[in-house]
Amino acid sequence: MSTTTGQRARVDGSASLLFETGGHSVGGAGLLGLLAAQTLAATTVAALALTLPVWVSALLLTVVPTLAAAGSARAGRKRIAKAGTPAPERTIGAHRHTRSVRRPDRAHP
Repeated sequence: MSTTTGQRARVDGSASLLFETGGHSVGGAGLLGLLAAQTLAATTVAALALTLPVWVSALLLTVVPTLAAAGSARAGRKRIAKAGTPAPERTIGAHRHTRSVRRPDRAHP
């Protein structure tokens, strides 16, 4: 008799269905990537501190990525505003038409 992945996870008491589908692996990879980026930032501050005061190194490494993130966010907001509403206009129109046909006494605009 064959069992599905979810049934197998419940029967043998393994951790969860997400482990079998890779969800936790992707989340763990993201967390480890974030930790690696933080370590790289600390290493860069230490390297810059060899030629600059530590506070200047830390400030540079804070300001530059912050400005990059702000620029990226601004560009993203412009693209989202340019795209307009994501509403499915044809579907909404068909739904309104169907509602007005089914209930002519309560026609909606």
